[in-house]
Amino acid sequence: MKNYKLINNIAGWFVFAVAAFTYLSTIEPTASFWDCGEFITTGYKIEVGHPPGAPFFMILARFFNLFALGDTSLVAVTVNILSALASAFTILFLFWSITHIARRVISKNGILTKAQTITVIGSGLIGALVYTFSDSFWFSAVEGEVYATSSFFTAVVFWAILKWEDEADQKYADRWLILIAYLMGLSIGVHLLNLLAIPAIVFIYYFRRYETTKKGIIYAALISLGLLILIMYGIIQGLFVIGSKFELLFTNGFGFPFYTGLIFYFTILFAGVIYGIYHTLKKKKVLWNTVFTMFAVILAGYSTFVIILIRSKADTPMNQNRPDDPFALLSYLNREQYGDRPLFYGQYFNAPLDPDNPYPNVRPVYYDKKDENGNDKYVIVDYTKKRNYIPEYKTIFPRMYSDSESPDHIHGYMNWTNTSESDFYYAKTDPETDQIIRNRFGEIQYDHYRPKRPPTFAENLKFFFRYQLNFMYFRYFMWNFAGRQNDIQGHGNVKNGNWISGIKFIDEWRLGNQDEIPQKMKDNKARNTYFFLPFLLGILGMIYLYGQKGKGRNYFWVILMFFFFTGIAIVLYLNQPPFQPRERDYAYAGSFYVYSVFVGFGTAFLYDIFRKYTKELTGASLAVILALPAPVIMAEQNWDDHDRSYRYTTRDFAENYLNSCDKNAIIFTNGDNDTFPLWYVQEVEGFRTDVRVINLSYFNTDWYINQMRKKAYLSPPVKFTLTPDKYEQGKREVLYKIENPGIYINEKYKASEKVFEPNYKELFEKYMQFLQGSDFENIYPKEAKFLSEGYKKILPLNFYSFFADVEKNKKCNFDYDKLHALNSEFEKFLEKVSQSWLPLKTLIYHISQDDNRYKTPLQNGETVNYLPTTKFSLPVNKKVVLEEGIVAPKDSSKIVDAVNWDIRKQHITKNEMMVLDMLSTADWHRPIYFATTVGNSLYLNLEDYFQLEGLAYKLVPIKEKSRSFGSEGSINTDILYDNMMNKFKWGGLDVNPDKIYLDENNRRFIMNFKSSFKNLAEALIKEGKNDKAEKVLDKCNSIFTDKLAPYGYYDVLMAELYFKINKPEKAVKILTTTADNYQDELEYYCSLDDKYLLGMQDDVGRLGALYQEVLSRLYNNGQDEAAQKYTLRAYSLLNERFGFNSALMTMDRKAQERWYADLPDYKASLLQFNMFLGQHISE
Repeated sequence: MKNYKLINNIAGWFVFAVAAFTYLSTIEPTASFWDCGEFITTGYKIEVGHPPGAPFFMILARFFNLFALGDTSLVAVTVNILSALASAFTILFLFWSITHIARRVISKNGILTKAQTITVIGSGLIGALVYTFSDSFWFSAVEGEVYATSSFFTAVVFWAILKWEDEADQKYADRWLILIAYLMGLSIGVHLLNLLAIPAIVFIYYFRRYETTKKGIIYAALISLGLLILIMYGIIQGLFVIGSKFELLFTNGFGFPFYTGLIFYFTILFAGVIYGIYHTLKKKKVLWNTVFTMFAVILAGYSTFVIILIRSKADTPMNQNRPDDPFALLSYLNREQYGDRPLFYGQYFNAPLDPDNPYPNVRPVYYDKKDENGNDKYVIVDYTKKRNYIPEYKTIFPRMYSDSESPDHIHGYMNWTNTSESDFYYAKTDPETDQIIRNRFGEIQYDHYRPKRPPTFAENLKFFFRYQLNFMYFRYFMWNFAGRQNDIQGHGNVKNGNWISGIKFIDEWRLGNQDEIPQKMKDNKARNTYFFLPFLLGILGMIYLYGQKGKGRNYFWVILMFFFFTGIAIVLYLNQPPFQPRERDYAYAGSFYVYSVFVGFGTAFLYDIFRKYTKELTGASLAVILALPAPVIMAEQNWDDHDRSYRYTTRDFAENYLNSCDKNAIIFTNGDNDTFPLWYVQEVEGFRTDVRVINLSYFNTDWYINQMRKKAYLSPPVKFTLTPDKYEQGKREVLYKIENPGIYINEKYKASEKVFEPNYKELFEKYMQFLQGSDFENIYPKEAKFLSEGYKKILPLNFYSFFADVEKNKKCNFDYDKLHALNSEFEKFLEKVSQSWLPLKTLIYHISQDDNRYKTPLQNGETVNYLPTTKFSLPVNKKVVLEEGIVAPKDSSKIVDAVNWDIRKQHITKNEMMVLDMLSTADWHRPIYFATTVGNSLYLNLEDYFQLEGLAYKLVPIKEKSRSFGSEGSINTDILYDNMMNKFKWGGLDVNPDKIYLDENNRRFIMNFKSSFKNLAEALIKEGKNDKAEKVLDKCNSIFTDKLAPYGYYDVLMAELYFKINKPEKAVKILTTTADNYQDELEYYCSLDDKYLLGMQDDVGRLGALYQEVLSRLYNNGQDEAAQKYTLRAYSLLNERFGFNSALMTMDRKAQERWYADLPDYKASLLQFNMFLGQHISE
């Protein structure tokens, strides 16, 4: 057709409009969870985010931020719009890529008939729209992350090489290659995923320029891999490796100031490139001129990383890893903080360390400092180290490598390979454990430091194929082209996170009975089924392209290789261990983009079939019409769980964290989702910048600790006693507990003086009586006068030294028997003191010392700092505590003299050391909080001194034992009530609950709020404020309905509170709704075959325990009628499915014990629940 180009352009912009409308209609109006808050922040203020940085994305984000017109509440949505538009342009270039290939394949003479034009445009429409509405790509398109922009670069460089293909014989065709190189350089500043397009680009070039031969294909493959490696390691890392060498030579060798060597190096490099372009142009060496020009524009694009160096040197408030010198920047680009994963050769998970050289040095760590003369120098402060394992436990292609420090990973390896600990480890030689072997009341404990054998290579491959390839790639692939079960992260069972199709017999063959799945699973908005339509179109497209000779088959191989490198190659490279913190489908969106090209050609396949039996125009129309349901179904199914347009939860929940804190407070966080959103609302929206957010994961690093020492906006500097040289990298990374009770006796006495003073006074008086009538006063008049001033003037150890001195004793002619008895009594007293609390300030002094007297020796001859005890005392100045508002005046009588506690750890890491230092140095002048989402292991066992005030526990000098599940310490009901009922915002859940989709992350956060509501109501009831407690419970249930987030354990606990305030109707409503949910779930489990239940023991066990809890609450509160209804239903169901009662009645006691011992875990859990049910039926 003569108008093909116009039609192609119009159709392309049409799919762009569809995609743009879709994404702009469903974007989140503020920041999202995970890294989005951080990326939006770094873009807004051009700050330094996590390695390896995304400087060009920051530039783009900053440009889009300008359209917020100064309204900080719109900054996040402008970055989300960037993602939406980048995604829409991705769809545009995908469409044009498909139509380009289709035109060249379908048209034999370069001219398209009307039918062929419909087929070409239809192929582009179907392929592009399928990707538009695909699960993973849509997810990234509506949030402020780098993956949408990275996808845009992938799409545009692939389209550009196809444009070059069209113009390859024209004079200036190579300008497309230069554009591709420039875009590649820029894309490095977004994400490295775009580099995976290089092999496809090379093969397009090869097939266009050269005659196809086996040798040529091999050369092209080697060149593509070589280019990929060259850019990843030669340019991205290599440039700064060489630059750091120059910098070190010029600074340490020649005595020049910092950065001289780096400037010299890049000057020479750029001069060389410019000369190369000039010389090759002058000599008319076209190929080499193109190579030099492409290298130059790659460098130009890559130069955006200079922003990281510049902004880090400016010391922005967010300055992760502080990459402000060549060595720090190199570590930043290499992502060294994340560690290494072996790819080609490495250890198995149970590999022992080489005893002769367990941690060899890898490379020096340089810091920029001044020497004694004030000159710039790079000083080695540490060496990066690696674990060195014995060779017997190493293998090629290691997949099961994560070691004993990650026990969850080890259990995951075993689950996926159908092995157990007994296969790889020896049991611990504990007599008590041996006695309970095979006994259901205990389990065998295995020693992870005594390996029995390494995994076999077959087991290694089984894990690779079953987990890494199938579960962590093909499962995601099928999410996008067949359907998705739900939005709950899966770990391998048939209930969560799987792909489904909507075709019953296939889904039941894989996942068991689908008719009986719980209603809540059916109602999950992320339960989407496409009936394999996109998948089958892709298969047909592959068949079609492969069946075309010449160009068509060449394109098949190009697209297939592109598909491999953006999918399976990433699987190989990432080498992921089990139990990932989140689903990782976003990493493979590039391969879903490529498969959508095949999907488009499914339309061409249908046309190729139909045209044989109908008119070509009819066949083309039918092909498009039959293929169109695929994207239509995907749009219909996916819209509700990708629409974030009314959701403000991330922003509001972050503000709630900060509003839980007093003015100028410090709040400790730990994970991405309780840190990045807080950074966002502070850095971008300027909310509560007086609060200092300290992420405990980063608190292990010296650069982050140094940042905390500086003022940030309205937040004063965090004060520490330890100076930067004490916690520099390589120093005090871990402090081990080595009991040394004999030191700091006097300090321990002073810390607990009120406790020990009576005993000390009594002993002191005994000694003074003993001295009467002796020569002590005549021989030692000064000492006698000092002692006469009383025990308050002299500390116990100093006092004891008078009588422990043998020479003095001889001169005074003491009665040795009496003295010995007194000394023995005093030594027992000192022993008690030695076991007491060590003042925290004394501990900080002890661990700060570099003198070997304060250290302990290691086997290798080194000496290291250590913990002499784990029992500490933090004195309390009651006046300061009240003046600073740490404790409310009404609670002044509860204030303790000192916070005395045992951290109960065998070692502490640097972050814990710094927390202790901060507590000691702050001396109650600044409120300190721990987010409720911080794990208990990081609370330092301070929970008894916690006070709940919202989404954070405040550290207060009031001791109160934890009251119940989900609560720590005490509660300030006035503050917590005001926060929960008045100040907190609910992300739109209280305004548009029916329009908001809550994914799994949001639903998890709801549990934190329910916990706080429950704890507040419980405390109010304890105070006799039942009316306020009812309001609290009502508000919780009005916001967090069963429809929004299914009722669970916290709701059961709140139902119990309704009973306590004499509101049984509200309690029963919650409990019966919860029981309906649990009965529905139980019926689902009972409908499954045993082979499916074997992988669900945790879910089944949880259900049995929770269902029993619900029924117990009903029975215990006189609701027998409701309880009996559910009891009978559950009891009948369990015995019909598993025959527990009939089995037990035919056995004697010993047979029952053997039978029980052999039950799989899920059956044992259900049997226990069945016994509970039977007991209540018999009653």
